[in-house]
Amino acid sequence: MGYYTDFSMEIYDSDGQCVIGTIHSERDIHDIVMYPEQHRTDVVEALRYIKEHSDEYYGLLGEERCTWYDHQDEMKKVSNNYPDLVFILHGEGEEQGDIWTAYFCNGKCEKILPELKWPHFDMIKFARKE
Repeated sequence: MGYYTDFSMEIYDSDGQCVIGTIHSERDIHDIVMYPEQHRTDVVEALRYIKEHSDEYYGLLGEERCTWYDHQDEMKKVSNNYPDLVFILHGEGEEQGDIWTAYFCNGKCEKILPELKWPHFDMIKFARKE
């Protein structure tokens, strides 16, 4: 038994424009690959590559949470093959608070964790009787 994570992905171009919205499963990839005329060629090729190498990219192709431990190495590889695209991988683990986003471009990765920050609370104002 492993640690399960729910994965989703978005694709942007190098100018920061969203090219493909959220991808949750093979069905989403299949729709893009089946209708390539509606999308950029490099995006269709990247998703076709992911689909053809399903043994490596199963975390993007499944409908449910999975244990895709090599997601960073495998996403670095696909981003290296398609350097004009930025792949944004989102993960939500099975433990509360285990959420992250990883950015992949040109074989590089930067993983970002959210910051939980309490807003300022004015206790004196709250406790003051009116």
